[in-house]
Order: sequence, then C-alpha cells, then structure tokens
Amino acid sequence: MNKINEYITFINFKNNCYFNVILQILINNFDLKSIIMNDLTFLQKRKIKINNIESINNIYSPKSMLEKLDSLDSSLNNSLNSSKKFNSKQQNDCIESLEYLSDIYKNLEDKIYGETVTNFKCLECKKKRFNSEKFLSISVFHNNIKDSFQELLSSSEMELDCEYCKKR
Repeated sequence: MNKINEYITFINFKNNCYFNVILQILINNFDLKSIIMNDLTFLQKRKIKINNIESINNIYSPKSMLEKLDSLDSSLNNSLNSSKKFNSKQQNDCIESLEYLSDIYKNLEDKIYGETVTNFKCLECKKKRFNSEKFLSISVFHNNIKDSFQELLSSSEMELDCEYCKKR
C-alpha cells in the first residue's frame, strides 16, 4: 500500500506571504504545530497528483491568527517591537512577525529563542561575571554559517571596568 503524502499550505491574502513563511516553519515541527493549530482555520482538503505521486493538500487560513496579532496590545509586547503595533494589512518582516507570535503564544518563546552567555574574566582579580541574552536569529557575516558561528563563539579581550576590583 502506497503512503499518501499530506501537506499543509496556507492561503495568501492581504499581503501575508511573509507570515506564511513563518507558519510553514512552525507547522513542520510537531511541538510548535500543536501550539498554533487551534488558531488556523481549515478551508479544504484537496487531492493532487505530481509526477504520478498522489498527495493531499490541507489548506488553512491564518486569518484569525493575524487578527489576534492586529489586536495585540502593544503594552503587552515583550519583543524588540514594543513601540510599534502589528499590522497584517502591510508587508512585515518574518522575524518581527515571529516575535509578535511569541507574544501571543508564551510557550512558543521557550522553543524558538536561543540564549548566548558571555563570560567576562578580569585579568587583575580573576573574578568572572556573566551576561546572558536571548536571541531569535543570528546574522551571517561570512560566506557560510559555520564561520559566523565560530566568530560568535570566539574569545576576545576587551577593556572593561571590573565590577569587583574596579580596575580596567
């Protein structure tokens, strides 16, 4: 018996292709899918055949999710976009949209954010301090992601005032 592939796609309306990209990423992760599925509206199931392979395309609308984002109180917004309100009727940035989604789905934040911890060691008193920062994306400055991660994780010396011995 042949297994029929099932796909989930999202209807594109009112300039929300940027948002559908994020939904495609989330929907393909079982833990993340279970968080957002209740706010997607099922439209139709369509059988398709490509290169003699039968598949089922489940089409959903993200309209109610976008409406939630539009009504999000900006004072509750804990993302980098805290001063601006989401507007689904205009083109938006994918990463900013994901940040807004994490404001609606609080348990999503634990699954999509990473954390960097920077370790500072004073060369005088040898005491250490740590700084942690959450991140949603990293910038790729090199020809490949491996070199960018190596730079992110590399050691460097900085001139800072030690909070313990107060020396530079």
